[in-house]
Amino acid sequence: MPEGPLIRLVELVRRELGAKNARIEIGGDPPDAPDVLWRELGSGWRIVALFDGPPSDVEEHRARLETLVESFAGLATGVAHVDQPSGRIPVAQALAASLADLAARAGGGDAVVIDMTSPVLWGSSDASRDPEEDVAAALKAAVVEERARAAGLDLAALLVAGEGSLGPALAKAPISEGMAAEFGREIRAIRRRAGQTVRTAAGWRRYVLVARSMTVARRLVAESSHPAHLRESVHEDGFGLLTRAFANIYLLVIAFDGPFSELHAEAATLHALPRIERLVLSLPPAPPSPGGPDGRAAQVVALRPRVKRRK
Repeated sequence: MPEGPLIRLVELVRRELGAKNARIEIGGDPPDAPDVLWRELGSGWRIVALFDGPPSDVEEHRARLETLVESFAGLATGVAHVDQPSGRIPVAQALAASLADLAARAGGGDAVVIDMTSPVLWGSSDASRDPEEDVAAALKAAVVEERARAAGLDLAALLVAGEGSLGPALAKAPISEGMAAEFGREIRAIRRRAGQTVRTAAGWRRYVLVARSMTVARRLVAESSHPAHLRESVHEDGFGLLTRAFANIYLLVIAFDGPFSELHAEAATLHALPRIERLVLSLPPAPPSPGGPDGRAAQVVALRPRVKRRK
C-alpha cells in the first residue's frame, strides 16, 4: 500500500477530528470502545481514530470521518496504482486532463505543475494556454498584479480592454499620469508574453490568479528549509492556494479565487497526485531556448529527480 497517501490520510483524520492518535489496520476484529471511531477503507483495511475519551458528539465525528474517507475512495485497493499513459493521446494532453479533473474536484480555478527553479510550465488545466507560455512570464505578470492591486486597479479588466480603450481606462484610474503610462507599457508586455491566446475577462482573471499562485508557491519554496517536502496552503481574501512538492523538484499548485476547503482539496490532491507524477515524469525534456545569456546555443536539460543511492 502507498505509504505517502496513507500517512497523509492518518494526519488529516487526527487533525480534523481532534483525535489523540490515528492508525491504519488490516484484518482482525474492528475496535469496540467508546473512545474509538473507525471506518472501513476496503479490502480489509480500516482507519482508526483514538480519543482521550468518548467524543463529545459521536455522530458528528463519525460523519466527518465518513466524509474524509469517501474523499479517498479506493485508497486501500490502489490509490497508488497509476495506469501507464495511454498511447491514444499525448502525455501532455493526459496531464492537462488530469489537472483539469483535479481542479474541478478541489474547487479550484486552475491547477498547474511547475518546478522549483526553471521557467518551464510543465502542465496546466487551462487548455486555452499558448504552448509558448512559461513561468517566467507569469512571475512578471504577478509583480504587475501586486502593484495594480495596491493601486486599487483591476488588472484583469485592463488586460481585456482593447488598445483603444486601455489609455482612457487608465486615465480614469486614481493614479498619476506617469504611473498610468507605466501600467500601460506593462499591460502590453503581459499580453505579448502571454502568446496568441485570445482571452475574455474571465480568462485574464484566471491567468492573473494562477500567475499570483505560482509566485507565492515559488516564494514558499525559497522560505522552506525542506523544499522537496513542501506542503503548504494559503488562505487570503479573494485568493488561496494549495501546493505540494513531488519527485524532489516539482510543484503541484492549485489556485483558488476565494475560500476553499483545505480538507476537500487535500483529499482530491492525494487521490490525483500519483497519476500526475507519473505523467510528469513521462514528459520529454523541456525544449531549449534559442540561446543562453552568453550567446551560446542552449542545451536541453532534463529536470528529473535525483536518485538517492544506498550507502
